[in-house]
Amino acid sequence: MYHPEVIDRNLNKLEKLTKQKFHRYSIDESIARQEHLGRLMDEDGKLIREPNQEEEEFILNEMQICRYDFRYWANRYAFLNSKDSKLQRIKFWESQEIALQHIADGELEGWKMNKDNLWIWLKARQLGATAICEASIGHRLFFRNNQRAVIASDDPDHSVELSRRVELIFKMLPWWMKPHREFNVKGTEMFFNLSNCSLVIGHGRKEGGGIGQGQTTNIFHFTEIPDWLNTDQIDEDFLPTVPILPTSVGFMESTARGRYNWWHKAFQRAWDKKSRFNALFIPWYTERETYALTPPIDWEPAKITLEHAKNVKNQSPLYCLGKTVNLTKEQLYWWEKNYTEYKEAGDLWKFHQEYAADHMEAFQSSTMSLFNSEL
Repeated sequence: MYHPEVIDRNLNKLEKLTKQKFHRYSIDESIARQEHLGRLMDEDGKLIREPNQEEEEFILNEMQICRYDFRYWANRYAFLNSKDSKLQRIKFWESQEIALQHIADGELEGWKMNKDNLWIWLKARQLGATAICEASIGHRLFFRNNQRAVIASDDPDHSVELSRRVELIFKMLPWWMKPHREFNVKGTEMFFNLSNCSLVIGHGRKEGGGIGQGQTTNIFHFTEIPDWLNTDQIDEDFLPTVPILPTSVGFMESTARGRYNWWHKAFQRAWDKKSRFNALFIPWYTERETYALTPPIDWEPAKITLEHAKNVKNQSPLYCLGKTVNLTKEQLYWWEKNYTEYKEAGDLWKFHQEYAADHMEAFQSSTMSLFNSEL
């Protein structure tokens, strides 16, 4: 679904089986054909006429490629709200592209080593992690059979917000791609009866019974883990339901909040390769347009800002697929301006945990110390 080698292997196998050659349409051409097919449906949701042979061939082509290629499907068919709150097809940001490459590599390794593709994802603010995770959930539910997905945030209302993203993607699918859904119970479950796929919605405050307990889970997304009141349900009740197979995909993602808590320890075990999970850290500077400000003409970066830039340059290849990042003057100015504001508010530890240069810096203590946060 994510790595080109895995995608091509599956599609080549299908081409040999069906004696059909699949064609990858450009995004613009695919959208134009979608709009054409949309006009076959009247306002009451009834077909004006049946699709002709050419139209049926396009539908079959897209359904098969989308089934095996997450990125192809997401760029053409998955709608979410953009940064400026406009509804549009997914366009992956630079930070998301880095994360997707790591996930793709994990998938390939999973097939080679017969292991699952699970991730503990430490991030800065507003880097699009939730969008990738919910789109992955939807992709699995809409194109596979006998799947069970589980999503959960720290409290029930936040979990409902996650499910609304899957709901939005589902509603915006073209009529010929949309699977039949038997029911959707807000905050609990949605069920696609013909494919026997379900989305289960849990939360981090559940005490009895555990989250997603009792059935096999194929894909999951947990978020805001440091704010969960009951993390025991993850280790004791949930993870045993996820089979150790290359087709098992899972994400636990959050910013860092505090040190030596469950989230910090779980990430460190994954980073040290002592866990079933892979560790992923996406730094703030991977979004060059989001975190950048035009500085005054006479502005020069402070010593602490230059030290941060040096750390970014040294550490960035570890997180950015081998690429060395040199912060622009606009990025440096954004960092210094926000650093100063957090410092004056006495919340410097919050700034470091959400806009860290490396994963170790992200885990900050929120309690008073002999040493101030700046030191």
